Amino acid sequence: MSINDPNHPSISFSPVNVSLYHPPVVLVHGLCENRTFWQHPLSNFSQVLYNAHFDVISSDYGKHNATTFDPYANKTFGNYGINATRYAIQTALKNYHKKGTVASQVDIVAHSMGGLIARGFISTTGLQQHH
Repeated sequence: MSINDPNHPSISFSPVNVSLYHPPVVLVHGLCENRTFWQHPLSNFSQVLYNAHFDVISSDYGKHNATTFDPYANKTFGNYGINATRYAIQTALKNYHKKGTVASQVDIVAHSMGGLIARGFISTTGLQQHH
């Protein structure tokens, strides 16, 4: 690949190597489960993704399954599930950045209540402040 600056045609950078990576994947488990849900012996979904060269991180709100799922229950961070998802996303992006890889988004795979947690995360003002 060759890179040229249209404002300074005499300056070019060639060759430039570019590596493309999948966005990191954040897994959000369902109600009455925990991060090990994605390692179930029959499917081991997290390992399947890893084998396909995805960076995978699991959100885990398992020890707080019995608490409220109101996205605004805690004025500091929403609720435990949303906070765990926020933390997993931030960690996944930081891991990419530490390796010198540009990443600004993640893919979320959620099961059952995990889908509602992910949706609650997206609808909270905390996400909008991070854009």
